[in-house]
Amino acid sequence: MGFKTPCPIHFTEEDIQNHMRDGEGWNEQAIFWERLEGFVARDGWTLHEMYKDALDMFAGLGEEGLKQMSGKEREEFEKQTKWAARSD
Repeated sequence: MGFKTPCPIHFTEEDIQNHMRDGEGWNEQAIFWERLEGFVARDGWTLHEMYKDALDMFAGLGEEGLKQMSGKEREEFEKQTKWAARSD
C-alpha cells in the first residue's frame, strides 16, 4: 500500500499465546452449530415439533460430557446443563 510509517500495533509472545489458547475449540464449536442448522439455532431456538428431539440430543451430549469430567469441572458442567436432563 506504500505506507512508510511503522505499524503502531505490536503483540508480545504472551499476547499471541493467550490468543491461541482462547481460540482453541472455536472452529469446532462453529462447525457443531453449522451442522445443527435447521434443527437448533445457535441461540437454542427450535421448532415446537423438534423440541423433544433437540432436548434428547442435548441431554445425550450432557451425559457423554459428564462421563469424561470429575470434580469442580463436573459440578460446573452439571449446573450449566441441568436444563437438558432427561425426564424419562
